[in-house]
Amino acid sequence: MIPSPRSGEQHHPHETLVDPWSGTEAVVDRGMAGLVRQLWRHGVRTRYCCQAEPGELAYVSVHDAPDAQRLVALLADRFGVQVGVSSAAGRPAGSGSRPPRWQWAVRPWDDAGRWRLSLALFLPFEDVAEVERHLADAALTRSGESPGSAGASL
Repeated sequence: MIPSPRSGEQHHPHETLVDPWSGTEAVVDRGMAGLVRQLWRHGVRTRYCCQAEPGELAYVSVHDAPDAQRLVALLADRFGVQVGVSSAAGRPAGSGSRPPRWQWAVRPWDDAGRWRLSLALFLPFEDVAEVERHLADAALTRSGESPGSAGASL
């Protein structure tokens, strides 16, 4: 995760986690901390997250394209996630013709002179706990490999 902002910049109750890749402390909204831990357990590096205000979408942004691939692969079977080139939306299975509940955003970012693509998943906060439970029950992408392991991939 991006190093912690000053505590005065936090809008929601939060907790401090230690990023397994960099060892830096990251301040994470309490409502997103379990999801972030599960993503890290599966080798998905994160950049930002926010549990949002009532009526808004919560989000989690992953580090780069390989992390985005891991995230989509982890969610696709259970939640019917579809990702397209320009814009896409995922919706929980059984949602029928309702408007998509989840939204995806792809953004470029400058990583010390090396451009990367980051994927952000926006979803209703009430779906966060279900995604967290799904990831807790899902097998690791590679057995015996810690989240901070450089070789973690699909």
